Amino acid sequence: MRLTWRDGVTTILAGAAVAITVAVTREWDWPLLGSVTAGVVVLGAVGWAMCILGGTSTTEWSMKNPFTVTMAVLGSVALVLIVVGIVSGSETVLVSLAVVTVVMWMASTTAHAIRRQPPMPEQQVQHERHTVGASI
Repeated sequence: MRLTWRDGVTTILAGAAVAITVAVTREWDWPLLGSVTAGVVVLGAVGWAMCILGGTSTTEWSMKNPFTVTMAVLGSVALVLIVVGIVSGSETVLVSLAVVTVVMWMASTTAHAIRRQPPMPEQQVQHERHTVGASI
């Protein structure tokens, strides 16, 4: 299990995405959220921040990996929803964008929680064996 501070921040942002959606759909009159279009823009910005913070540092992207394909499709759907939401001002699109954002957050956080740690380079393993042996 390797959750980091980044996963914590994206969790807070996921909560903010839900709060933004509820605030717009329930007409809570929050500053800067006076319309559905504004809500879509803010939700898009929050989703973008979540993507930057919650992204992986792997350098091996492959479209053979089901997780990569799923996240690419969901990210594309989110981008289309942002454009459609800005143009149409539809509340349904706003809610759909929030659902896609939360699903992406859940998938990436779950992947981070269950991923295995990469094997250590041989030189580091030998160093750790030497250090542990010396302290006993």
